[in-house]
Amino acid sequence: MADYGSAPVEVPSWNALTIPQMGGSLDVRNIGILHAGDFVSSIDGERYFHSTADPVVYYLQTKALPGKGHMVGKFYYQHNAGFRGDVGVGGVAGEVNRRTGGTKAVIKTFMDVFIGALACAGGPLAWSITGMNLFVMSGKIVQNYNKYEDAMVAILASRKIFRDRMPVFYRTVLYELYFGVVEQQLMSRGKDLISDAIPGPKIAGKLVGVLLGAMGEDKLQVRLKALQELFNDVLEKVAKHAMDNGQALGAKQTCLSEDQITKLADLHVMRILKKTNCVLPRMEEAKEIVREAARNWNIRSDLHKMATAIEAIG
Repeated sequence: MADYGSAPVEVPSWNALTIPQMGGSLDVRNIGILHAGDFVSSIDGERYFHSTADPVVYYLQTKALPGKGHMVGKFYYQHNAGFRGDVGVGGVAGEVNRRTGGTKAVIKTFMDVFIGALACAGGPLAWSITGMNLFVMSGKIVQNYNKYEDAMVAILASRKIFRDRMPVFYRTVLYELYFGVVEQQLMSRGKDLISDAIPGPKIAGKLVGVLLGAMGEDKLQVRLKALQELFNDVLEKVAKHAMDNGQALGAKQTCLSEDQITKLADLHVMRILKKTNCVLPRMEEAKEIVREAARNWNIRSDLHKMATAIEAIG
């Protein structure tokens, strides 16, 4: 960020993930203290004050003058002095139009989701995908994005466990439905976003936004619900069956017969994954997913946590 001139500078979509966490305040003449989450009139329409990162502020353009509609739904950063001028003395009767409804935690989650979608889809498209336009018109959070975040926190927290203990499930399901989408969209930055570090809500919210930007909310819901059904109807039940029947951890053989494994793979694993319209695992891979759940019965609690978090979205 080398340009600290007084004019606003657009944050390009490929740099959206560098936008700091929402928060901060700024003292502006004729307005008073402007807080993160305030909508304020400006020389070019209206702005949503997002954050401070001295010596600049970050804001989202929420309304624009005629002929400048392309600005709406895009993030900008601007030197404090220039921003003060645009919304205060040098602006048009600057005032706080309204304040964001909802708790700070939900608002921050919502904005992280929007930033993730922005990084993937660009301003106008992200604006549409996340329902941000409705949020701006009402000044209130219109969708429960914190539920998406909870589900993604659970998925991220269990990522290493499944990658190490159930590699076929990770490669053919979790990667195919989620993590592969992120890496394709954001390349190296996507890999950083889903690193092995302990995932917090900030990472999860942006990951949800990337997924929304890549596939839209309807498709994301389909994938999350398919994953939850796979956990509830197959993996967790297989793990419980193995636990009840004294399955030895790491044993090459499972307590299930080959016929049972085949039926579970065909009638449940393949059937459920077909709903996602993703590339399906081969039958032998689907059977191995069942075997992995039986061999790793002692991660049943992780399966249950993921299923519960995803179920809350519905």
